[in-house]
Amino acid sequence: MREFFTRLYGNAKTKERIGSAIANRTENHAYLISGPKGSGKSTLALEIAAALNCENREKSDSPLPCCRCNTCRRIYEGSYTDIKFLRRDSQKATIGVDELRLFREDMFLSATESDYKLYVIEEADKMTPNAQNALLKVLEEPPEDVIILLLTESAEAMLTTIKSRSQIIY
Repeated sequence: MREFFTRLYGNAKTKERIGSAIANRTENHAYLISGPKGSGKSTLALEIAAALNCENREKSDSPLPCCRCNTCRRIYEGSYTDIKFLRRDSQKATIGVDELRLFREDMFLSATESDYKLYVIEEADKMTPNAQNALLKVLEEPPEDVIILLLTESAEAMLTTIKSRSQIIY
């Protein structure tokens, strides 16, 4: 049986479900990853990014991600051009609609060096309702090669329309 997400501890069922979807190319266009601080949300986001773009993705005898290929290494180092992060400005309490709109604009550009572009929104529960509504436009009609990862401590703080268009992972 193929191993998935070897850098992530626990959550065997979640790892198997998401890993199998990625291996079979049936992944979702948006994941809402929810859990307390320190629960591995950021690690899972990097693992998903690496698995989607891993050079050994098609090799069933290799773990997914392999963690050894050039692409995996660059993703873990933070030097991969097709992964973008939106983080809340430490001077602000929320992520506003203007920040989200700027972030969203890039989603309609083609991937530079991979099959998928990944957009990670940290503290997604800190997005204002207007920012969440601006994201909703992309979630309703996502570009083909874009996957959005929403990291949150509270999935309940997200609009129902966002939750209904994302696969929720606790």
